[in-house]
Amino acid sequence: TDTIFTNVSKAVIAKDKDLQKAFGTVDRAEICKKILKSGEMQVSEKEREVHMESLFRDIVQIVVDRCVHPQTGRQLTAYTVENSLKSLGWSVNPEHSAKKQALKAIEVLETKMPESFARAKMRLRMACPEKLREEIKKHLIDTCSAKIESSGEQAAADTEQVPQIKQSDESSQASVQARACAIVFVCDPCHYRELDRLATVVYSGQGVSLQVLTQVVLGEGSGEI
Repeated sequence: TDTIFTNVSKAVIAKDKDLQKAFGTVDRAEICKKILKSGEMQVSEKEREVHMESLFRDIVQIVVDRCVHPQTGRQLTAYTVENSLKSLGWSVNPEHSAKKQALKAIEVLETKMPESFARAKMRLRMACPEKLREEIKKHLIDTCSAKIESSGEQAAADTEQVPQIKQSDESSQASVQARACAIVFVCDPCHYRELDRLATVVYSGQGVSLQVLTQVVLGEGSGEI
């Protein structure tokens, strides 16, 4: 049917003068096309409530996955996150994605409850030639506030795959050694773009690569709190 209502629940049909004012025409078929193209889906209060609850749960889970207790490094429970957000008067925006709102929620929790919430750090490995190791380490520490966990030759398993080289072939041997260095470090996820730029732009073509080892670094004996 092409019947157009001003109030569906009360079965009030729109008058021609109202249609002309709202759509610039009284052609029902044309108006229906405009509504389908630009109109907003009307949902019941119950449907909206269910959607908001589901969105809130998604936001809470993302916060749980990305936050830890700053003193213990342990993961927080959904119950703790949910109660904390509610105590701060956090409200869900149905027009924004769960991820976008979760990242904002993390900022608010870190600011308002710094003793209970901190963004979990990432563990990464940056492979590089030996000659660049100290230079890159300094950049990681000074610019990204990274905590260096290890720095040196890569795992023996990687080294064993390198073919033997004659002692006289010094240039080839130096090339192999240049590729055998890796820096393992922990830092805040907010620095990832800078780290990626470091590997792909600043040291482009110089044998530097970045690898994420652990998305969320938890404290020893970690569990939920």
